[in-house]
Amino acid sequence: TEALRGEGATLVNKAGEPLEGAEREIVGSVISISKNFATWPDWIESYAMAMNADTIRLRGRVFAARTLKVIGHSYGDEEFEKDVRYFPLSIELQYNPLGWRRQFYNRGFYQLVGGGTVIDPSTGEETRVEKKVKKILDHQGNPFTEPQWLDKEGKWLPNPQPSQVVVLEFDDLEEKPFRPLLG
Repeated sequence: TEALRGEGATLVNKAGEPLEGAEREIVGSVISISKNFATWPDWIESYAMAMNADTIRLRGRVFAARTLKVIGHSYGDEEFEKDVRYFPLSIELQYNPLGWRRQFYNRGFYQLVGGGTVIDPSTGEETRVEKKVKKILDHQGNPFTEPQWLDKEGKWLPNPQPSQVVVLEFDDLEEKPFRPLLG
């Protein structure tokens, strides 16, 4: 599992190529929570686009870890009721029964080739050779029109067996405990 966070972050395969379909977002149920807090909830900002780290119970329903994410929040001004001060907070959660960890096949039009260590026979000195990105070509030297399978190192797998297929997992949301959101 790879962590990927930040504005404009892109999901890529092992050869560094953007993953096809990575821009799709799953739309699930939206759950609204309203809570009053005795003190200003400074911590709420750290929950922007976070997913639940643990299983929680909400309104009599159990939600498994990593199936809820915070999609927004709003807070009102300080209020008083019967001389008790509080801060109202509304939180929007989105539910995805499959979870928010994203999975993609490691496929692309480019592969990583080369790399490793080369030893100079005259001096015995080792030199590190970086891998290079190279377009994948068919046996006639033509580029493919469909993404090709890549192994875990980013090298082309011409005819992979099912056991060789690499699935990349990305956590582009931070996992946080949701108990503080529930009061």
